[in-house]
Amino acid sequence: MNKSIPGNKTLAIVGPHESGKSTLAREIARKEGEFVEVDARDLDTPGGVDRAARNAPAVIICDGFPTREEALRRIKDMVMTPTIRVKAMYREPIEIKSPKFIFCVTESFDRGLSRGLFDVVETACEPVMFDA
Repeated sequence: MNKSIPGNKTLAIVGPHESGKSTLAREIARKEGEFVEVDARDLDTPGGVDRAARNAPAVIICDGFPTREEALRRIKDMVMTPTIRVKAMYREPIEIKSPKFIFCVTESFDRGLSRGLFDVVETACEPVMFDA
């Protein structure tokens, strides 16, 4: 596996449910350094993107895609600049190296939302069911 996250882009891993998107995301993220995993709903809460980035991970893996304009704007700011100031709990904002983002999304992902910020990887495998 030699996939990495290009500069000034995020990575969208697109595929059906249970097709290994999160596993692939973790493998890619490990090469970049420390990472955190969040749900898109967490990023959509007020200040959610800053909370995910607060401990300066190299990569934020997101299950799903945020929909709130505030979250999308903040992610774009982080992708487009090498460092960013984030709100820190109970203290002044801190400056961190901007994290990279990987979004694990289903085929229903609206590529029109990407506005050219995504490098897209599609998983081709179908879910595997095991008999108990």
